[in-house]
Amino acid sequence: VAGSVEEILQPSTPWDPVTVRETLESHAELVARIESITALPDRSSAGMTEEYNGFFSGEELKICADFLMAKARLAAEAKDEADALRLTKATLNLASHLDQVEVPNFYIATVALLIDLSANESVIAGLLPALGRGADLAKWRDVLASRPDYTPDGLARIARSEWNHLMDQVM
Repeated sequence: VAGSVEEILQPSTPWDPVTVRETLESHAELVARIESITALPDRSSAGMTEEYNGFFSGEELKICADFLMAKARLAAEAKDEADALRLTKATLNLASHLDQVEVPNFYIATVALLIDLSANESVIAGLLPALGRGADLAKWRDVLASRPDYTPDGLARIARSEWNHLMDQVM
């Protein structure tokens, strides 16, 4: 999926709704699958075998989030605030699927943070301006505040999890 898709969805690339729509349509099956995964309310690392190391590409996860936020921007430009909100929630839920498991590691927490920051930037710079003055700012505030705050306790939780991951590899 990387390559041209990655270039099209980069913040540094000028927004071209026609190209973005075509890209999303050409990857419709993948986008639908991403949406179905991000709609899942549960997340857990329970039941994973000891051999499973949990590694997957952060770049690919970021592209998944970018797909959803690009679709959200198209919805916002069409003045479909409900769908834009739904897709933004899905993007943030992707981040939660990463760092709200029992033992997240630093890598996964960093990818989740990147998704959070990217979604926030997309909402502020693209979605809200597209929706205009009629946007329901209270709903957007609630969506953006739905993710846990980044606190010292949260960092300590991730550090403990990272220690456990590393000790499994050392032992």
